[in-house]
Amino acid sequence: MGNLKNISLKFKLLFIFVGLSTSVLLSYAYLALSDFENDKIAYVFDSTLAQSKSISNLVRTDLEFYIDKIKFFSRGFDSKTMNFHSYTKSILPFEKNIEFLAIYTKSENEPQYIQKSIISKSNININQKLTSTINTLTTQAMLHRVSLQINPDNDNQWLLALRFGKPSRNHHIVVSLITKANFLESFTVAQIQDSYLTDSSGKIILEPKSKTYSDIETKTLKTAIKEIQQKIKAPTGINEFKNTYDKSGNLLISFSKIGTGGLFIFSAVPKSAALEAVKMLMIKSALFIFLIICITIFISVLAASQLTSSLKTLLSATKEISKGQFDVNVQIKSKDEIGLLSEGFNHMAKEINRLMGETKEKARMEGELKTAQLVQSTLFPVDSYDFKTVSIRGFYESASECGGDWWFHNQIDNKVYLWIGDATGHGVPAALVTSAARSAASVLNNFKNMSPKEVMEILNKAIYNTAGGKVLMTFFLASFDISTNELTYCTASHDPPFLFPKSETPLKKRDILPLMGTRGARLGETYDSEYQEDVVKLKSNDKIVFYTDGVTELYNNEHKMWGERKFIKCLLDSFNNNNDLDFAMDNLLKKMSEFRGETPLEDDVTYFMFQTK
Repeated sequence: MGNLKNISLKFKLLFIFVGLSTSVLLSYAYLALSDFENDKIAYVFDSTLAQSKSISNLVRTDLEFYIDKIKFFSRGFDSKTMNFHSYTKSILPFEKNIEFLAIYTKSENEPQYIQKSIISKSNININQKLTSTINTLTTQAMLHRVSLQINPDNDNQWLLALRFGKPSRNHHIVVSLITKANFLESFTVAQIQDSYLTDSSGKIILEPKSKTYSDIETKTLKTAIKEIQQKIKAPTGINEFKNTYDKSGNLLISFSKIGTGGLFIFSAVPKSAALEAVKMLMIKSALFIFLIICITIFISVLAASQLTSSLKTLLSATKEISKGQFDVNVQIKSKDEIGLLSEGFNHMAKEINRLMGETKEKARMEGELKTAQLVQSTLFPVDSYDFKTVSIRGFYESASECGGDWWFHNQIDNKVYLWIGDATGHGVPAALVTSAARSAASVLNNFKNMSPKEVMEILNKAIYNTAGGKVLMTFFLASFDISTNELTYCTASHDPPFLFPKSETPLKKRDILPLMGTRGARLGETYDSEYQEDVVKLKSNDKIVFYTDGVTELYNNEHKMWGERKFIKCLLDSFNNNNDLDFAMDNLLKKMSEFRGETPLEDDVTYFMFQTK
């Protein structure tokens, strides 16, 4: 520790600048590359899964199309003579995409299916290779009812087998040679990933003509497919195969069941190929970090030299001042430039720093409060809003520089949302909670058609994360559907708004409908609070008055409370004498001001009125 005190300030600063910059850059590079790698793998999985689903749909479509054709051609089949109907024999030569239809049955004396009948456009040479393929095809059809194989003599043609009857009873299998299929094109065009058509045993029926990743060993791929098939529980999925069989590395594989004949589509990409961009990014990042470190060292040397030079100049000036009117009696705690500088400034700094600190703190607090007040004012909407179907008027007055009340309205498509809340207390903490509520409200701009219940639960989580349960907020949220005149609302223990229905006669207190709803927990009380919705049907010229408890709990200079009774009476007088919202707003403010006089507010006062047209 003693040796550390003797190190020059210039080298201390150089070590701090370079060390801190290097640590931050390396940490950021590690985190960024890790996230990029995970995102890249997720992107490759999404791409391969989409490709697997697409090819699977193509195969399924072609199978279903030709299965229906085979069923059509098999109508009138004579099971005794094992012959097709004469109509089938007459029309098959005119079928463009089917070369032949053949009937195969199981013989007790033969291990394989025997051809009983065939209809062909031309003389088809069923050689040994084709016979072997047909044997595999019929065996699979017996198990899965439908099977598919590629013609070994022409990979643009495929064989389709369809079993008629149950395997345990007398049955026969119809085999057709088809010359066209849309799904074959998916295996001839180069893709980002290699896709394979397999049967239920993992045997590869069809693979790409030109593989994108020729370094994937076929043996390894078959092993991966078999292992994944043993784990399959869903029709589609993704899997990372840990390759320990060769040097080609791990494989990113997606699969999709075709749903017929026990067939699957598998798409594979080597993990190393997927992360090729990450490797290049690592190299570029390393070069960039090295360049930044070199620049940081250069700038740190210049800055440290300039700073220590300035400190030495200040030190000389301090010694001159200390010879005058100030007594200097300072203990030297270090031998670097800062320690020498403290000889001249410590005595003066004691009192000056105290006074300056108090002045600065006071100025800072005042400035922050003004800034917070200015920012909070932007959270509120315009006080007057008129639309062809609704009108809104609002009022807000804070008890201090920053308040805990907040109200808002916005319209998205054919819905008008009405917000009002009251955070516990007021000042900066409450203002921060209202800011969180306003930020959460902006979710509606990006996620339309959200219900009040969903929005309320988002608000609850936002406020809980902001205040950690130390500041709570009562809240009332409503959504008015212009097309249906329905008002859907949720309440979080907030004072219920009053619904004043349209009436041809003067309204009385019993005519008022409080929107009580299902009372939910205050926002921010628990993270997973749930809320319920209630719905009320509004009519033309219905009015709703929303408010916070600062309205009813208003005090005068005799410490008497305004109260709910006077509040409702004022509203009734206003609506019965004049149907205009502006008149009701002005009259309410006038009555409250007369009652309050010059008494300072103890709580924020917030209310707004909503009217349908």
